Amino acid sequence: MEENMWIIELESALLDDCNVNDIYGICQGKALPEALRPDVWQVCLDVRHKSDQMSLFNEIYDLPFQSQLREDCQRHVDRMGNDEEDKVSVVSDLESIITFYCKNRNLQYEPDNGWIELLLPLFALKLNRSDTFNLFESIRDTYIPKGCRPKGNVFHVFRLLLLYHDPELCTLLDTKKITPDLYSLTWFQSLFASCSSLSVIIAMWDLYFQNADPFMVFFLALIILINGREQILQMRSSSKEEIIKFLGLMPCALEFDDVPDFCSLAQYYALKTPTSFKTDYLKALYGKQNDTPRSQEEANKVSQALCLPVSVYEPGRELGHGVPCAGCSAFLSR
Repeated sequence: MEENMWIIELESALLDDCNVNDIYGICQGKALPEALRPDVWQVCLDVRHKSDQMSLFNEIYDLPFQSQLREDCQRHVDRMGNDEEDKVSVVSDLESIITFYCKNRNLQYEPDNGWIELLLPLFALKLNRSDTFNLFESIRDTYIPKGCRPKGNVFHVFRLLLLYHDPELCTLLDTKKITPDLYSLTWFQSLFASCSSLSVIIAMWDLYFQNADPFMVFFLALIILINGREQILQMRSSSKEEIIKFLGLMPCALEFDDVPDFCSLAQYYALKTPTSFKTDYLKALYGKQNDTPRSQEEANKVSQALCLPVSVYEPGRELGHGVPCAGCSAFLSR
């Protein structure tokens, strides 16, 4: 009974006007009960009391790329194991949500931009179309870095993070001219939803949204590489294409039971990274897309960085390469 007291406490908190800090204090990163997950995610993503934005949608599907979007929605849903009636409903809602998102934000849909993959796990919550849209929009604004495109600044920053924690591995990839966007673009675009099973993604996002750290995707991606570093280093004589393919598929090996250790290691490496990493890059990488002179200035600052910014007030945060936190070695040794 005592083991489930936190669930009772969580149920009580959800009846009140709780916030993400309350949720984390109660759950402490635990996997969420399925019945409570929709409410918890809405609280964590701050959309619980958000208005019905989809009511503004005129249901007119006339975007220049509409037929491509419809085909892509159908193709992704066809891969799911749902019955035909469910598939029709999901395809319809997918197209509606993305169409309205494009019109509302004045954005263009592009094939393989990660939007569909990011949306599909949200349908597992079985929320209405408006609540699903609000979750999708909040995840995009809060957790998907700006510049998630080939040669985007986000991947320059990720390379700097890898260089800081594993210079040897970073040097090998640099020598092979393998930039992070060549293998991790879909990881960042979809928070790993494009390359992991639904059960893994749900478990990962339970922890992700409770943690409320937009930079967590950087550290999850870092752990993916560190976990496979010995295999990668042994591929020195392999072709660039072979290494890129191997790297891109690495998250596919994640299993449900790996998720707690995976996320714990990511948090551990985050603690061992200079805090200026987040403070210096937050505005440049996260928030609504805009093209103001200020945002361009921040983007230029990111692209010109040669190494991670380290404050003189942050001594002793360096991490010994390949040294995991106590109790988190199981994932690394798989």
